[in-house]
Amino acid sequence: MQVTIFLDIDEVFRFCQLIPARSSASEAIGRAIHTREYWGSVGQDVAVECDDSEARTLLSYAQSHCPSAVDKIRRAFRLAHLRIDDRHHDLLTAFSRASRTVKSDDRK
Repeated sequence: MQVTIFLDIDEVFRFCQLIPARSSASEAIGRAIHTREYWGSVGQDVAVECDDSEARTLLSYAQSHCPSAVDKIRRAFRLAHLRIDDRHHDLLTAFSRASRTVKSDDRK
């Protein structure tokens, strides 16, 4: 699934320094910079178009090293109608396990 993240140019350059060059997220940042240079710069925003796995990688780096980009990446996930993590699934699984335990205790 395609995700478009609008980052400030300073955040983009911070990601350039943080993310290893062989990472697919680094390729997404490189494409965004190339597109910005090709079309010219308008304002301070850079549109980073990437798939959801690249966006998840960017989010993990942002959570550790670039907190100003975290909300922007989360917003991009919401706009793309994607879940950021599987906590929702884990909560449902934990709830179903807990309800099964209660039912088995009721039988005793």
